[in-house]
Amino acid sequence: MDDEQIDELLKRAEAGDVHAQRRVDEWIARALGPLLTTPPIADAPGQGIVVGYGQLECCCGGA
Repeated sequence: MDDEQIDELLKRAEAGDVHAQRRVDEWIARALGPLLTTPPIADAPGQGIVVGYGQLECCCGGA
């Protein structure tokens, strides 16, 4: 779906078009599907130490 089609669907859904709202919901589910199935990033202590604003000291052996 291109931006114009999405905008039109959103306008129709806002106006109360149930079919358009269903299509918007399906579009969102498809767009977010990969994000919803990706496990959260585990908190890994020791990956870096903030040493100042905009500076990061890497302690993981990489550049």
